[in-house]
Amino acid sequence: MIAHNDALRAILAPHLKNYRLQLGLTQHAMSELFRISERSYVELEHGNSLCPSYVLVQFFIMIGEEQTSELLREIELAFEKLDSPISPPTAAMV
Repeated sequence: MIAHNDALRAILAPHLKNYRLQLGLTQHAMSELFRISERSYVELEHGNSLCPSYVLVQFFIMIGEEQTSELLREIELAFEKLDSPISPPTAAMV
């Protein structure tokens, strides 16, 4: 589970930063949009923490359906990679 959290932080952080820069907003302004402290937002953007679910949902709403779908697919692929066995099971293992 820790690996999944690490992957999620690594994926979300640059998406948050890129979106903020596209909008031309400061980290402080983004924190106000998400109704979290500026320090909390900075930690999210730097990949040091995970966001509360309400922030993630709000981010999905902000970026729209197409970008949300792409982001979820990126997360899905990262999780699948973490969950895949190192080698396929052999007949002896089954």
